[in-house]
Amino acid sequence: MKQPSTRSSKDDGVWYFGYGPLVHPMVRHRRGVQVVDEQAAILPNHRLTFAYGGVASVVEQRGYEIHGIVMKCQTHADWEKLQQSEGGYYARDVTVYPYSDVPSEEDLPVFCDSPEQDDPQQQQHDAIRAKVFVMTEVDEAKLDEPLERLPQERYLRLIATGMAKYNCDQDYINDQIMGVSFDPSRTPDNYSKFPVLQLPNPKRHSYGFFPKHASDTDFESASDLSALGLFYHTALPKITWHDYQRLCASESNDNTTMTPKHLYCIVGKYIVLVHNPGKPHPGFQWFKANAMGQKDVTFYLHKTHVDPDIPFCETEHDINPVIHCPWAENLMSLAMGQGLNAYRVFELQSDSSQEDTEDVRIESEHNVELLKAFLQPSSSDHHQNNNNKPQRSNPIKRITSRIKKELRIGRRSSAAT
Repeated sequence: MKQPSTRSSKDDGVWYFGYGPLVHPMVRHRRGVQVVDEQAAILPNHRLTFAYGGVASVVEQRGYEIHGIVMKCQTHADWEKLQQSEGGYYARDVTVYPYSDVPSEEDLPVFCDSPEQDDPQQQQHDAIRAKVFVMTEVDEAKLDEPLERLPQERYLRLIATGMAKYNCDQDYINDQIMGVSFDPSRTPDNYSKFPVLQLPNPKRHSYGFFPKHASDTDFESASDLSALGLFYHTALPKITWHDYQRLCASESNDNTTMTPKHLYCIVGKYIVLVHNPGKPHPGFQWFKANAMGQKDVTFYLHKTHVDPDIPFCETEHDINPVIHCPWAENLMSLAMGQGLNAYRVFELQSDSSQEDTEDVRIESEHNVELLKAFLQPSSSDHHQNNNNKPQRSNPIKRITSRIKKELRIGRRSSAAT
């Protein structure tokens, strides 16, 4: 009979069980994650699912098992770096069994969360106490429903290729990974893009909001405004780096729950607004942790999301804006999952030397204030309905109302002169 040999994260370093893209050595290399003793292993009484946003997740469920790679972070600094690469998940302790010593079904321990409560039979096998990432919140009803959002083909192939390198069970790879319905990889010609959030055109407005000259036409709808050219369609207003930082800071400073209503990040030359879905969402948490207020995320995505079809870049200076930036936007827009909305709102002023010119600064400041006014309801935007519940007015109507008010003031001023 074997002597007890359960290895624990209490030893030097931290054991981690991977089941997603981190099983691929190239992904770990790109992310700067250092591990040793990688080997194929099984996590019993857990189930692999792609039901939550099309990304790999695990849930506790008796009778299922997950194949993956158990690996050891030699230092807690390495473990911290590995954790930083994953957003929207938390780590929990589980018991996994290397392929070299998988117990029979009748010898598998009853599942429990703490090492102190493990079934004594696990001590007969070379079990490892390891960390595994699980989602912060799950809706178990979705487990057996059709996938709301299909995983990406690139994503599944990374997992399958990584597992194959460590001789994981091929039937498991074929059935549980590549047997999942997926969204085929896209070519540059059909990359997904964030939609443009249409805002009133500050160049057609005085002080960034209202027309300098307009007829007596009443604007009753967004289409009326659009017909007069008061909305952007494909072109985007520009803001400076300084005002981008100010915009991000205003979201953080105005928030008392540590969960901003909106996030902002830079993808290529575009500033993207990500709306808070109002409930825990791994995509929103990823944006908050890795992109909010940062520089262009293209190089970061290139390092953390391996795509063999995209030329490799050693440094951010190697990024090709024609190849890598559209790829990054496509990746982000497809990977966000259900319940998360994002829009292009600004173009970043490319020449930082121009930020010193007064015209550029004024226009940038006006553009930021315009967006904030568009997103933030004023005190007059809340009224009581019959059930005494506050209601928010339509932002288009708010802008329209303010335009009408300015027109009336302008007409009175003209009459007085």
